[in-house]
Amino acid sequence: MTEPKLAEDSPAEPDPESTSWMRRLAADSPYEDEDDIDDGRGPSLASGTLLTLGVLWLAATMWSAHAELAGATAATVVLSSAALSLPAIVAACLLAGAGSGLSAAERFGTGTRIRRTAVGAAAGAVCGLLAAGAVLLTYGTGWSIGVLAITIGLAGLVGGAASAMPLPVLAAGLAATLAVFTTGVVARLLEPQITSLLGAGDSIASRFEARDRYLWLAAFVYGLLAGLIAYLFLRRRGPDLRWPAYMAAGAFAGVLALTAEALTRIGGARLLGLVSQLSADDQASLHYAGGARLTTALIVGFAGAITAMIAVGRTLKRPD
Repeated sequence: MTEPKLAEDSPAEPDPESTSWMRRLAADSPYEDEDDIDDGRGPSLASGTLLTLGVLWLAATMWSAHAELAGATAATVVLSSAALSLPAIVAACLLAGAGSGLSAAERFGTGTRIRRTAVGAAAGAVCGLLAAGAVLLTYGTGWSIGVLAITIGLAGLVGGAASAMPLPVLAAGLAATLAVFTTGVVARLLEPQITSLLGAGDSIASRFEARDRYLWLAAFVYGLLAGLIAYLFLRRRGPDLRWPAYMAAGAFAGVLALTAEALTRIGGARLLGLVSQLSADDQASLHYAGGARLTTALIVGFAGAITAMIAVGRTLKRPD
């Protein structure tokens, strides 16, 4: 009598339907390979939120400048107010253009860096054209206004071209810049109290010295905040990036401010020259404001980069 043969342990044949379903599920998975990570895929970059906040910031900045100009009666006051408001508008347009470039590049710029940059620059240019169009519709189409509108439109294009950066780094830089801008509004509201604590008295000299201390202190706080926000953003949405990415994201707010200052001095040269010719006080005011913006941008850039590098350096493991 023959014994029955024992069934051999062999792997079961895969079900064709289940295999096909698993392939479709893998194709729809949000996890991509390393090439796609370079294009900004993987964890969400919150590009829609950053774009919305950037556009709202631009609209609020332009509305605030318009309200200040509308409240001025003398032509000299209008020129001075316009010259002092232009850097903030250019910086806000750079921010909104970069947000537009980030959002467009994340959705339509997959592939090479050239394509991503082109898509981002086109989106930023659209944002800049809308802002420039608003300026022309509000203030007319004169030569001086046209030059200022071109400067604002160019700021949107330059901001969109920042999509050439790795998208997680750009997103972290935008988040840090928004935090710096928002903190700047709060700091300006508290400026009288802060300068009083820093030694501002009844004399003009003490007020100038206290304001200089305030500018340096505020710039260091902005840089510290920019570096921390950039670090926290990249730790969550770009965990595979190395320390140069954190350094670039931390310095982004300062670089954006430096770019805005350069565009302001080039595109607004005629306006700044007219205001400087009004009086010696106006010339001194413009010179002081320009120097303060330049110093603040440099401190924010360096402090932000160093803070982000120190933060990520403390998380690195020592080699065995």
